[in-house]
Order: sequence, then C-alpha cells, then structure tokens
Amino acid sequence: LTVDDTVNQVFTQSMTLSNFATNAVPRIVSPLPAVRVKQGRSFSVAINTSAFADDDDTLRFLAYPVNASLPWLLFFADRVELSGTANEKVEASIEVMAYDGYLNVTQRFPLVVYNSPPVAHPGNVTSQTVQVGSTFEYTLPDAAFVDADDDTGTLQLTAMREFPPGSGSFVQLPNGISFEKRTWTFRGSAQQNMNVHIRVTASDGYESASLDFDIDFVNERPAVVNTTGLENPMLKVGVPFTLDTSRLFNDSDSASLEVSTTGFVPAWLSFRANLFSGTPPIEGGFITSAGIDFRSNFSVTLRASDAYLSAEHTIHFTLYDASPRVRLGISEARVKVAGYLVLDFSTNISDAD
Repeated sequence: LTVDDTVNQVFTQSMTLSNFATNAVPRIVSPLPAVRVKQGRSFSVAINTSAFADDDDTLRFLAYPVNASLPWLLFFADRVELSGTANEKVEASIEVMAYDGYLNVTQRFPLVVYNSPPVAHPGNVTSQTVQVGSTFEYTLPDAAFVDADDDTGTLQLTAMREFPPGSGSFVQLPNGISFEKRTWTFRGSAQQNMNVHIRVTASDGYESASLDFDIDFVNERPAVVNTTGLENPMLKVGVPFTLDTSRLFNDSDSASLEVSTTGFVPAWLSFRANLFSGTPPIEGGFITSAGIDFRSNFSVTLRASDAYLSAEHTIHFTLYDASPRVRLGISEARVKVAGYLVLDFSTNISDAD
C-alpha cells in the first residue's frame, strides 16, 4: 500500500488479505408459544430450540425476563430450560436469544403465572340443630368449596366463631366444639342453649373464600301438663294409698325426666318412679282428744329436670279422720235379776267414714 502526498513524500506499507467464508445470521423459524404456570407449583418448561435456525453454526441460547424481576425464575443453558416456583401472579415477557458466537437473533413469549381463587358454595352447607347435652358430628361436603385449579383436595380450612354475636368479629371456636381440618369435620356438644355462628375460610395458599353457617344448641324446658287428680288429694289416716304423677310433666325434646321431691316430706310418705305411696299414721296428733274430726294439711313440691332445665309443681295434701261420735243418748235399762239382757247400740254411735 503506497501513499503519495504529491510533494515527493511517499509512505509504503505491506498488508496481507485473507479470504473468509460468509457467516450465516441466526434466524427465527417459528414463534415461541405462551407459557402458563400455576402459582405456587414448581414447573419446568423446555424452550423449543427448533423455533430458531442457523445454516452454518450450532446455536447457543439465553433466556431472561424483560422489564421484570423474577428472582424465582431460573434458566439452565445446558438444557435450554426455564424452571422455578412462582410465588406471585404475574404476566411477564421472556426474551430468548439464539447466538452462534458472533451474531444473534431474539424473540419473546409471554409467561403467565395464574391462580383461580377458591369459590364458596354456602347453599351446599346445612345449619345444624343439636340437642343440649348431645354429641354431634357434621362434615362439610366437598361441594362447599370448589377450586377451578383443582386445588380442592389441598385447600386449607379454618373455622372461627362470631363473638360477640352480631358483632362481625370472629374468634376461636368455643370450648366443646372442635374442627378437624383434614376431614372438614365439626364435633362437640354444649351444656346450655346457645347459637354458634361459624365462618369457614378455605385458602389455596394465596387466595381464599369464606362461608357462614349456624349450629344451634337447643333445649326445651320441662312443662307441667296434667294435674288431674293432683290438685288436692285427700288421704284418710290409717289407710294405705298410692298417687301416680307420671303424667304431671312433659318435655318435648327429652326422652326422660328426673322427678324428685323438694322441701318437707313426711317420714311415712315415699316417692319412687313417679309414684307417691304410704300410710298416714293414726297416731301423732291426727285425732284430737275430744274425738272430733281432724284435718291436717301439708304440701310437697315435685321438680322435673332434664339435667339442664327444670319445672316444679306443688301438691297440697289433706289428711283426715272422721272420729266415731254419739248420735243418740243411751236410755237407762232395767233388767230383772237372772233375766236375759240384749242391748243394741247400732243407732247410737256412727262414723262418717
């Protein structure tokens, strides 16, 4: 190579030219498809390398998110694979570069991390009515919550109670009621009338849904229903008696009642299996020394209990004894010595009972 500046100054330099073959530029053959992955689930996606071509070189690849930070997303160049576990819902653009060491070409595809939240179906859940003191068990049906991502089997359920009632505030379940998360089952009992308003929340780890239902613990109070023959029993002293009280009380929601006496009960009076029995004694002041009719009153209260609520009824007893008395005077009788005497007093003395 000679350079002449036209004023007799010449510069000469030698150089060697080599002939190289032309390098083909990598090119796109087909678009990369969008990728959808479930939030919270690990995934691995192989990039379709056949979407790129190079006529004279083996391509190498690089993939990375565009304008987004996805620390959970990994790229393995040796396998040309994206993998990770997405902990967020996101729509990102992933750029893939194919290069031959000198030239490259890129194309992008969308990466969508999705999650469908659980859906509550309260119409499939039935409020419960439980007898006070009884043990209950209620399992929520599978259809109570549905997850379009097929997460129903892995949903995490929690159950809480509204307290105070009507406040909209929810606290842990009351003593006596438990919830088994694995089987979605409520169990327990209560010893008093109460309403428990329960909220159940199902979560797939990212989103949740809730439904409410009630558990009513009920107990009807025993009632006095039939006092026939028990208003004011009359008992004659010295005469055994029985008095059946089995139809006095009733309880609409209890198969059995415990009936007992309260207060004063005479020693001669017993009460077993809803039956009064005994013999009012003649002695003890029931007959006056003057031999006149004597009446003695006392009361006994019966209490019927279903172990939680009770009812009472008082029975007023009257004891009586009509003493013999003289109706007609006895006239003087004169009898001849060695004579036969018959005296009839049947019309002179009477007893009303």
